[in-house]
This record gives sequence, structure tokens and C-alpha cells, in this order.
Amino acid sequence: MREEADLRRLSELPDWERLEEEGRLRDTFIIVSLLAGKATRFHVGEESPPKVVYPVGDKPLALYTLQGIQDLRQEGFPIFTVGIIGGHPTSDGKSDRVMERIGTGYVDRYVPQPVQRGSGHSAFFATYAIPETYPGYVIVASGDVVVPKEALKLLIREHRRSGAALSILTTDLENPQGKGRIIRRENGIIDRIMEQTDIAQVIEEGKTVT
Repeated sequence: MREEADLRRLSELPDWERLEEEGRLRDTFIIVSLLAGKATRFHVGEESPPKVVYPVGDKPLALYTLQGIQDLRQEGFPIFTVGIIGGHPTSDGKSDRVMERIGTGYVDRYVPQPVQRGSGHSAFFATYAIPETYPGYVIVASGDVVVPKEALKLLIREHRRSGAALSILTTDLENPQGKGRIIRRENGIIDRIMEQTDIAQVIEEGKTVT
């Protein structure tokens, strides 16, 4: 299963081949959905499903964002999706449960991450599915955070409009307790991203926390 997932690049998809022939790959977006988290702070039992497919309302948590991505596709946005799953399929059953509950209708390619070493390490494994010569855009999204379709649409449009090298989607919360923070300079430019445990230092430095 892992060997198959590693070798099945997005370039094998008919839609990819069509867009490449039309010279439109530069305008496409690949959304990398991080579905491999260990959920160590979720406080569920070992037998519980992975957090990204934990039932919330009438569907698995990750589907709220993935369905929004599917809606954008139907609206004409050229999007491909890569799902990073934890471990080796069939090794502990959790990867299989993720693929079973999300299916192939929302994810073009699944890539396993044998050992989980954080979000950045997880995103790296998307390179197994993305051709080295890909000229378009890449969005990295957490599978356990609900991102509304309209927010994704805004991110795509603003990134294209601005010509920025990198864009980050942020939000303001009434109670951000436990969340990481975006630290901005006085002119509004993002300075850094910090964890909750490091916020006291930022306050002492007189930085703005949003």
C-alpha cells in the first residue's frame, strides 16, 4: 500500500494532464490536508478513531473542510488534494480508518507518513505526490481545523492578487486560550508564530498578540 501511494503522483490524474496540455497548471492549487496527527491533546482512548475522522455532528471532523474544497472545485477552482495519513496503512489500522471514512472522493492522493514528527515533517511527505516541476500554488491545511469554504476562497484570491511569496490564513478568537498566536509588528506585518507557553515573553516585549 505505501509503495503504491508513494509512486502515484498527481500528474497521473486526467485533470492534471488536461491542465498541463492547456498550459494552466500555473494557476492551480494543491491543498495538502494533514490527516496524520496523533491527537495527544484530544484525550480519547486508544480504540477511538483518529481525531480527523472523529464524528462531529453528522460527519467526520476533516470532512467539513474537505467538502468545502470539493465545492470550490465545482465552482471552477482548479484544485487537487493530497492527504497525509499517519503510519503505514494496515500497521495499526488508524490509517485505514482515515481512508475508509474520508474515501477517495475528497482526496486525490493519500501519502503515508511512517513516523509523526510534527506538522512541518508531515507536510514534507506531500512531495511524494507532487511533481518536482509543479509550477502552481500549495496550501497546507490542518485536517483537524475547520476552514470554511469562503475563507479558502478568500485566501486563494488574495494570494493571487497580492503576488506574495507566502500567505497565511489567520483569525481572531474571543478566547484564544491554548492556541498558538500570530505576532505582528506595528505595521501589521507578521513577525512570528508562537505557542501559548511562549506568550508571556511577547507581552514583556510589547508585541501585539492577536
